[in-house]
Amino acid sequence: MQALARAADVMALMTEGAGMLVGTVRLMVRDAVATVVSRLIVYAGELIASAGLATPHRTSMPSPPSTAWIWPASTW
Repeated sequence: MQALARAADVMALMTEGAGMLVGTVRLMVRDAVATVVSRLIVYAGELIASAGLATPHRTSMPSPPSTAWIWPASTW
């Protein structure tokens, strides 16, 4: 009977760990989608405001979203 109790405890810990992993991945994906959408909105606004004249300048600018996402992930 004690072996079953220990097995149930282990399963509970595994389920809790899986839930934490899913929550972390969900948070990272949500942040990534929000960043992409906000950058697209800003980019579209710049194109509309400049009547397309800023397109060569914007396409030559590097965008470091990967750095913005990697830094918080490395501190976990």
